Amino acid sequence: VRDVDGLNATELAMGLYYLMAYRRGHRGDDPQAEEREHAEAGAEPVSSQLLAELQWYAAHALYFAYDNPVVEVQRQVELQGFRLIFAIPRSLPNKPRFQVTARHDLKLGLLMIRGTNSMADCLTDACAKPIPLQEDWQCPGIPTADPDKPYLVHEGMMKSALWLHDEVQEPLMHLAIAGYRIVVTGHSLGAGVAAFVTLLLRRTLPRVTGVGYATPTTMTLDLAMHSAAFFTTVVLGDDIVPRISVGAVQTLVRQAKDTKPLWKGHLREDVTELRKRLATCWEPRYRAMATPPAAADSKDPAEGPGSAVARTESSYEPHALHLYCPGTVVHVYYVQGQFRAS
Repeated sequence: VRDVDGLNATELAMGLYYLMAYRRGHRGDDPQAEEREHAEAGAEPVSSQLLAELQWYAAHALYFAYDNPVVEVQRQVELQGFRLIFAIPRSLPNKPRFQVTARHDLKLGLLMIRGTNSMADCLTDACAKPIPLQEDWQCPGIPTADPDKPYLVHEGMMKSALWLHDEVQEPLMHLAIAGYRIVVTGHSLGAGVAAFVTLLLRRTLPRVTGVGYATPTTMTLDLAMHSAAFFTTVVLGDDIVPRISVGAVQTLVRQAKDTKPLWKGHLREDVTELRKRLATCWEPRYRAMATPPAAADSKDPAEGPGSAVARTESSYEPHALHLYCPGTVVHVYYVQGQFRAS
């Protein structure tokens, strides 16, 4: 916020509120917009087989990984046919809670990493400074980065992954030697750590893959694209976690400033109408100058203020670095009463 002149804290809050209202209005005016954006970007529909697989892993990442105490985790996973191999019952800064389970009939080993659920986890999240990815952390298949433009990663989650890798490498190696397929999964913070643990494990276990739910922005775009071969990120609707980064926040703040004349006018109108309503709060609730339904229906959706905001890109180029979600991104969204994924 300090990088943007002309907005105090109150104005920033109001600007963000009206930006949200404009975009929601744009989506209401044009319900097909999100689906059309997916098609224009070349996104392909997700197969039923992949959706079923992602849904199956979701129970482990979103529910079982959060169960307390550990004996409850053991009970839940055994109901799914898994055996709990071992677990870390609590988290510390840069040391997230996790469990390792295995299912013999499927020959599947599963590493589940819990998301943000304690103050220690929040401290890991807050350690968000991008740091260079060292060459000895990279797995085969990741091209060597340009020395002048190294791969950058989320510091807290990378440190967590380095610690976690040392904890689980040996037991997962034994499972792999026994013919088990290894999958790493997590939610939120756990998903970000899962992406890096998968990257580290593939140096010695090249068949390891990962699935993250609501994965935060953790790495620069080039590394995120290279990780598509072994990691999948699932984003549900407008979830803020996979979208938030220092660069994204600065861009949003600048958009609030760029649209200040628009939302300032609407704020004045809303305050005036609120005062009128308070002065006549016992009068019947009707509007004498309401637009007739026929006229409202004939209005072009593109004329609404929300569409103008949705189409307008900020002129601001943030100096803060943008980080991105790792791997192949599967976006689950809602259109015309149905969930779709691409």
